[in-house]
Amino acid sequence: MTRRRALVLVAAATVGGIALRLHFLAVPLNTDEGGFAAIARLWREGETLYGDVAWVDRPQGLLVLFRLAGIAGWDEALRLLAVAAGTLTTIGVAAAAWAVAGRLTAVVAATAYALLSPAPHLEGFAANGELLSATFATGAVALALWWRRGGDRRLLVAAALLAGCAPLVKQSAIDGAIVVAVAAALQPIGRWRNLLIVAGGGLAPAAVALGHAFLATAGAGSWWYAIAGYRSSTESAIAGDLGGRLALLADAVPPALQDLAPLLLLAVVGLAISGGVRSLPALWLAAAALGFLGGGLYHPHYWLQLLPPLAVLAAWTFVRAGRPLRLAAAAALLVVVAFSTEVYAERDPQRVSALTSSDSRLASASAVGRALVAETAPGDRIYVIWANAAVYWYAPRRRPAFRYLWYLNVERIPGAAAAVRAVLTGPEPPHAVAVYQSPDAIDDSGAVSRTLRERYELVRLVGRIPVYRLREAL
Repeated sequence: MTRRRALVLVAAATVGGIALRLHFLAVPLNTDEGGFAAIARLWREGETLYGDVAWVDRPQGLLVLFRLAGIAGWDEALRLLAVAAGTLTTIGVAAAAWAVAGRLTAVVAATAYALLSPAPHLEGFAANGELLSATFATGAVALALWWRRGGDRRLLVAAALLAGCAPLVKQSAIDGAIVVAVAAALQPIGRWRNLLIVAGGGLAPAAVALGHAFLATAGAGSWWYAIAGYRSSTESAIAGDLGGRLALLADAVPPALQDLAPLLLLAVVGLAISGGVRSLPALWLAAAALGFLGGGLYHPHYWLQLLPPLAVLAAWTFVRAGRPLRLAAAAALLVVVAFSTEVYAERDPQRVSALTSSDSRLASASAVGRALVAETAPGDRIYVIWANAAVYWYAPRRRPAFRYLWYLNVERIPGAAAAVRAVLTGPEPPHAVAVYQSPDAIDDSGAVSRTLRERYELVRLVGRIPVYRLREAL
């Protein structure tokens, strides 16, 4: 295959991936997308990041991306962020595969990633941290692999910088850093200089984030708890009940098989037969798996972190496979298509949302947000009991009455339940409240329920979601 033809086919695969992702452009945002966008907007409007209002358990890199995408105030702009990330990662996957195994492998890898990464059952079309951080990690790996072929240290510097940026988008995105560091260590000529370049370039983004934490957030301690302490103490693989974590992991496998069966089949075979030249892609997959396993909650979209190395390994195997294995991979692809046909054929965005997520809150977030806006004035405080973070995105110029916008934050952070109860029942309660979950689910004292009855009036129902307004006498 000529170089020109390979580039054309990679470009065609990339365009195909864009077309698939555009199918989801108008599908309702999920709770993370809307919540991150709301926090980023609050930050842009002057609230202190990781403070009393704009708090989130994600590093600044993710919020910078959402801050930029959210300037227009359109849902579609946030979803286009996912389109851009998927496009760049497709190119990165092709570059990594080309560096390792040549042009044909690059074309197959790009095609596999473009076709399967929208992953309807894994929310691969959404602007989640795994997808966005994969752009940086994949770029880092691709640059490091090309550096090993040509020796141009500028590629290594760029690889180190991208690898350092990835965990600032999602903490678990450590795979790029591991591969770049090992690639530098394996290069015998100038090894120590290479490692110094990797250390300096890789740590530079973290130094910027730490400087920002000291100078422009609620403080380095608050920043560290948000991005590391909270996860490691409440939601990681090392915290909580082991049996519960294993059950969550088992529940995450069926959705992954629905979207990733061909890649998993080929990658497993590839790992079994690959030689030393494939050691870095294999390490890449192992490092991505380590990040995946460290998450603890194992939401379906966590699998997206594994897609780039899976695509490279699967492509390498497919190019070298015999007829039986190719037929098996084709059969697996047909299974994936069968599971996804209904999603891609559906034109109603609300129906697509229902087909790709079991979270019923997604359909009502925009209407509830508009209802809260209608019942309040700019600058008023609002709250969602106990959580639908996306609602705040649809309530511009209103401030959350409590810093934690996600259910698990309120449920698991020490003192959070008592603190939010004090806000809701105290002398300055929020001006309007929407109720998604029973008030007694977290407040077993019944104080919040009594406050809603005594101090608020029910002003409207949005579907089954009641919206309350503070009585004027208060």
